[in-house]
Amino acid sequence: MNVCILSCEYKEIEPMINVYDAATGTQIMNTKDFTTKNTRFGAGISQLIYEDKPPRLNIKTKDGLDQVYLIQKDTTFKSTADYNAYAEKNLSGSATIYTLVNESGSTERKVLYKITGPAGKVFGSHIPESMIEDGNYIMKHYQSTSRSMTPDKVYLEGEVLYFDDEGVVVLYQDQLGKKAGRLLSRIDNEGNIKWTKTTNDELFEELKLNEDEDPFNKMFFLRSKLKGDRGGEMFIFKVTGLGIMCFDWETGEKIWEMEL
Repeated sequence: MNVCILSCEYKEIEPMINVYDAATGTQIMNTKDFTTKNTRFGAGISQLIYEDKPPRLNIKTKDGLDQVYLIQKDTTFKSTADYNAYAEKNLSGSATIYTLVNESGSTERKVLYKITGPAGKVFGSHIPESMIEDGNYIMKHYQSTSRSMTPDKVYLEGEVLYFDDEGVVVLYQDQLGKKAGRLLSRIDNEGNIKWTKTTNDELFEELKLNEDEDPFNKMFFLRSKLKGDRGGEMFIFKVTGLGIMCFDWETGEKIWEMEL
């Protein structure tokens, strides 16, 4: 299994793509290797955004092209519209995604929803956040269903890091304010919280909010550095600039940790 570390552009720092062997930590590809192999990006990368399900990169090149690279197919689409057309036509069967929706009247309190429907509709369309709670709208326009997964729980300033058919992993704060810890929880596909890790025990302590930091700015800049992935029974949590942690998918037991 390989581990991919992606870094978005920030000030004078250009986007980076680095791939490592998960077992040894040996680097097997860098940004130059990637652009050499994929000549459509030969002008260099000016902007990089990762999207999941299926894993893909939205890449803007230095010569002004906006393209989509589909990782598992090793295929590049000339535009987002071309990719969406491909997804709606070629993704068959049903699919499920998880998303966090702002609770009514709040931008910090988020509720977890599961959306299930035809893969082409779920992965090839952008469903407006404001309509996700409207089951009739979701069924009419996307032939899909939406379900609140943990109705009695909110995820403060939450971010979905990873999901698959067996559940979802969310990173969120333990309280609002300029001093707060963060939690990492895995929720199964029935809405049961299987395990939770905190910055008070096993997570990177640097993820905590300190009194001199603005919560919005902290998450805004942190978001591009966070990545969750799964390999078999392992969940891999990556924070660019800090390191990688590997947890048992079922129990949450930490298996190993690597500094970057």
